Amino acid sequence: MLNAYKSYFKNYINIDGCTSKGEFWCVFIPNTIISLLLQLAARFVSDAQSLYIVFGLVTFVPNITLGVRRLHDINKSGWWYLLYFVPVIGQLIVLVWFLKDSSNSSQNYKKNKNYSDYDRFDY
Repeated sequence: MLNAYKSYFKNYINIDGCTSKGEFWCVFIPNTIISLLLQLAARFVSDAQSLYIVFGLVTFVPNITLGVRRLHDINKSGWWYLLYFVPVIGQLIVLVWFLKDSSNSSQNYKKNKNYSDYDRFDY
């Protein structure tokens, strides 16, 4: 799990390539738990509110890039991550995609290509 976090912060703004299902969940689940605990603590301790905000700001961009790379791993365009910002339905759809196994045809995303070469609307 430590290697997953190293990769998570090392690829802070990298949307090229793929993230495996295991690596994704080794980061996503602890981040979600930490966020929920900080949110709960913020209700009782005023200083925890600041920690919650800082944690959210520090992990906002890496969470997006992690999700984009995970979508690449299942051979979906990273633009589909925008669906995550649609409350409930969009989030459920993207989470179901995150649960899918890696695609053998995701080789296009594993190469270091220009973004314009991607098929942005692959279904």
